Amino acid sequence: MTAALPNLVTSCAAIGDDAFGLTRIFDPAIQLSVWRRTPDPTIGNWLERNAGALGCGFRQLITPGQTPVLDTLPTGSGRDALADDLAQLAEMLAELLDAPAIGVRLEVIHKAMCPRLHVDRVGVRMLCTYRGPGTEWVEEQSIDRSRLGAACRFHSS
Repeated sequence: MTAALPNLVTSCAAIGDDAFGLTRIFDPAIQLSVWRRTPDPTIGNWLERNAGALGCGFRQLITPGQTPVLDTLPTGSGRDALADDLAQLAEMLAELLDAPAIGVRLEVIHKAMCPRLHVDRVGVRMLCTYRGPGTEWVEEQSIDRSRLGAACRFHSS
């Protein structure tokens, strides 16, 4: 169980057990800030029961204090808990970034969304995995940028 692990700071990643640790993303030496939190069983059980009925997810722009509308998803306490959790995460990110609104996206994927490593062109992105494997990340010093995503297509010889 990850909750028993100590807080960790590597050369470029900060991993902690509370939301305050997310503020470390603004440290110039930090590339990744992870909040290890206990999964909500209400959300997990609802996702498990409704795995085949989630469609392809949704995208919404929400303002702090607003809850995303999940009317296209199956009803239940898990949907309500998911909406509340997404609202909380969006509000936290909006506060961190001093942003008036946050784009919220729920993706239902069955294979790697980005099968090739690539550079993320978004300054700060918050990811939350509710079910299945999480996102892979590679430290900056371990990257051969000539082989990333579309960059290799533009390689001149």
